[in-house]
Amino acid sequence: MSLRLLPREAYGAVRPLLTQWEVRSHRPLAQVLFDGLQDGKVYADDAERPTTALICPANGFCFACGEPRTDFVRALLPELQTDLPEKPELYATSAAWRTALAPLFAGTVHRLGFDHDGRRAVPPAPLAGLSLVPIEPWMRTRWNPAGDRSGLDPWIFDIWGGPAGFAARSFGLAILSEWQPVAFTAACAIGGGEAEVEVGTASAWRQRGLATAACHAFMAECRRRSLSPTWTCQAENTASIALAKRLGYRVTEDVWGFPLEAG
Repeated sequence: MSLRLLPREAYGAVRPLLTQWEVRSHRPLAQVLFDGLQDGKVYADDAERPTTALICPANGFCFACGEPRTDFVRALLPELQTDLPEKPELYATSAAWRTALAPLFAGTVHRLGFDHDGRRAVPPAPLAGLSLVPIEPWMRTRWNPAGDRSGLDPWIFDIWGGPAGFAARSFGLAILSEWQPVAFTAACAIGGGEAEVEVGTASAWRQRGLATAACHAFMAECRRRSLSPTWTCQAENTASIALAKRLGYRVTEDVWGFPLEAG
């Protein structure tokens, strides 16, 4: 039997497979789909009693869960490579899954999972001449003017279905300079009492402590909402790692994935 695309009403049968993950981080990125907060697709070997599943939310982070089955993934690769969000990646949730997936792909993606170590975060510098405000839908038109790559990545809106979807299902804070967003932090996934942190700064505004200031405020907002802010990033993202440490996080695990690039 091959993996099948499940209707949303069958997702509940797959949810228990998330408890089998050896990976402790990245979980909100999958759980957000089961809570109906983001769109996506779930494939499983059986709609009622699944033992193997691929979870593919709109955020582009796909996860292989349950019993490792290389044949299922191989059969699905053409669809996964052409019918998912831009540049999706498939992550192993156990050592056995990493072994099963490795022969199917030429490249790998190495990410890190973090835990907060309880230390007091380094205080942010004052935001002289700038304002820190909740992200609102109107900001999307100023987020990345004319596709300027030096601006902020609009991905944080797109994965929630656009500005209205973000406003309805997520939250975040933006730093403005004369009504122009120059830095932000927001939840790119919410699930299991956790909010996965996404942060960005326009290239011309980096090295000024803006991301640190935004993250401080975001973490306080998470506490107000009874959510734990969780941190993950690619292993080569030295800026993100340094920021995480300033905020009191420490690396706790390596997570391996594979780019789902069409051949």
